[in-house]
Amino acid sequence: MLGDAKGDYFVLRAEWLKYKSNLFDKNTNLPTLSMVLEDARRLIEDHENLGLLMIDLGKQRNFETTYGWQVYDSIIKQFAQILEETKAEILQDDDIIALSQVRGDEFILVLTPPQGELWSETSLEYMNEALRNTIRNKME
Repeated sequence: MLGDAKGDYFVLRAEWLKYKSNLFDKNTNLPTLSMVLEDARRLIEDHENLGLLMIDLGKQRNFETTYGWQVYDSIIKQFAQILEETKAEILQDDDIIALSQVRGDEFILVLTPPQGELWSETSLEYMNEALRNTIRNKME
């Protein structure tokens, strides 16, 4: 009996580690979209609407093949750090930054509206431009 309990423990632990590895990206320390869906659902309940922005670093598909995956992973990690810094500067505390998937290069931002307002297309475009400028300045 004791051997079975020990074996079950290791099977459960392996499954848990496998599940956990699909929820967080080790390179960026960011959660994946599947990890934050429940948080986003709660935000929708608390606010009338949410903003959603996606930043796709993969548009430059040749970058990884030209410079290698190590350089590309480094850039993705730096970009995630810049997003975290930017969150502290211009985003709300409740806003969510996530990756579309583990080892992904698509960043998803779930944005709560400014206090007492609703997101409009114009206000989201303004936020997009502010994020773009801040990120661009930090990347330099």
